[in-house]
Amino acid sequence: MRAAGGGYHISAKRGTFTRDVWLRRAGSEDWTPFPAGVSADGTLACDGEGCLYTAADGALVALLWSGTALA
Repeated sequence: MRAAGGGYHISAKRGTFTRDVWLRRAGSEDWTPFPAGVSADGTLACDGEGCLYTAADGALVALLWSGTALA
């Protein structure tokens, strides 16, 4: 997921291979793990169940780590 500063937020639950592939395809080396809590720019909020991302156009995207996160 693109961060406000131009880098990427990448799930720490994925291995380094997956992270490296995504970064190489994006032509970037700048990344941080998904934050625990709310990102500095307020667009990404994560907890143990998943993350909610609010896009610039107001669209809300849910990234779920488990089926219980829907509740």
